Amino acid sequence: MIQTGSPLQTGKNAKYMQLADWIAERIHSGEFAPGKRLPSNRKLAGQWNLSAITITAAMDELVRRRLIVRRRGSGTFVTSDPLALNHRLKIGFFVAYNTASTYLIQMLNSLWTLSREFRCDLLPLYRAPEEIEEAAAEYALDGALIFNCNEIPAGLVKRLRSKGTPALLLSSVQQESSEFSIGYSNERIIEDAVAYLTGLGHRNLGFLVGHFQSLPYRERYNSFMAAMWKRQLPVNLAWINVSAARQKEIDAYFSQEELPTALIVGDRLLAHKVCRSLSEHGIRVPGELSVFCIDDPDRPELLNPPLSRFRIDVLGFCRAGMLTLLQQVNHGPEFHSDERNYEFVEAGSCAPPPQR
Repeated sequence: MIQTGSPLQTGKNAKYMQLADWIAERIHSGEFAPGKRLPSNRKLAGQWNLSAITITAAMDELVRRRLIVRRRGSGTFVTSDPLALNHRLKIGFFVAYNTASTYLIQMLNSLWTLSREFRCDLLPLYRAPEEIEEAAAEYALDGALIFNCNEIPAGLVKRLRSKGTPALLLSSVQQESSEFSIGYSNERIIEDAVAYLTGLGHRNLGFLVGHFQSLPYRERYNSFMAAMWKRQLPVNLAWINVSAARQKEIDAYFSQEELPTALIVGDRLLAHKVCRSLSEHGIRVPGELSVFCIDDPDRPELLNPPLSRFRIDVLGFCRAGMLTLLQQVNHGPEFHSDERNYEFVEAGSCAPPPQR
């Protein structure tokens, strides 16, 4: 018999988490025996004087911990599998190349935080794409998140799923794999940047990236060209550089006799080099040139001049990815994420074009 009156305390964790912890303690102690059928969510809400939303969230959390199971048409039951009572979900996070970028560190820190919040184990694994399937089986993973920074084949995710391992691509969302990707759209982020600058009155736009061999940066270039075509804006190839990785190439760009009125820096790794070159050439921002950056660079507070930009919400899309994956593991409803997952940061580096 489940008691009446709320077991929750004020000033503690979220109500649904307190309730899930309270029920979990009674399952582990044996008070709620394996196979016991729990009252309906509506009845529990009435007994504990809680909202139906709180009860549902608590039950979802207990399903996530594998302490209860839902049986369609029968109800909700305490699991009868004794091993499941001590089982924590094991989630693999695959990185397909060796890197120590700030962006990846942000993702790892976010996923560590979320793994504690959702009470699952996170296994960071460096594997080439062709090794991921074998590793998922070797570690008996309950689910897999794959850092989608380069050309991860869509077929890989489909094969993992067909073998019973829910899997998602995390970070960049490519069109051909959007159905199982969580993150932000490179196409949309460039489209929004172009829309912002043209909204200020700019028609002569430039574009810089330095790592064109990387799939996300190629997507950004293609999206920039598509956005210019869509708006019937003139494209000057001298104002587009897709190999500006080194300082001397950026300096050469700003040494041109004629520059665009606005520039999109499509590679976060170039932001500090661009600012250095602007200073060296005495180019006033935004008086002579408006500059907009995609992504937060490392130490954005040190940019001189400060650059307006889109800040990608790494924790936000990692949370969306973890929630989506856990719902797939537990055969719950699909979680739909906002593809943008970025926000505008105004730093004063963009203005209407000067009169020439």
